[in-house]
Amino acid sequence: MVLNPQQTPLTGNTVFGGGNGLFSTAGDYLKFCRLFLENGKAPNGTHLLSPKTIELMGQNHVGDLYAPKGYGFGLGFGVITNLADTEALGSVGQLSWSGAFQTFYFIDRKENLAAVLMTQINPYSSFYGRKMPQFVYQAIID
Repeated sequence: MVLNPQQTPLTGNTVFGGGNGLFSTAGDYLKFCRLFLENGKAPNGTHLLSPKTIELMGQNHVGDLYAPKGYGFGLGFGVITNLADTEALGSVGQLSWSGAFQTFYFIDRKENLAAVLMTQINPYSSFYGRKMPQFVYQAIID
């Protein structure tokens, strides 16, 4: 494991901000994303979120107040509202979010597709978050 001197220690810290401090794995993030592909159902069949909750989380709740163009904001995610305005590949309704150090994930329920990218690159830019879905969608041949 490579640790950056600026990285928050794994133990012995108190994190108050919502913008940092989440410790997880790509596998766990993917399990979270799969909840949305399975309408709230975990792999063991347990409903962790109701289908109505999944629906509400994926709706734009801020009108056109969210930037960049073509996106709205649901309950915890950026939501594509107008694909042409995004100038990207994806689907209307696609959910996504990026984090510090270039982490990124997206969930496309129309394509039954989720992808997670985790890096440790600082400072933040949206470069990899824009490129990763492009590569994923370009790889779909079916």
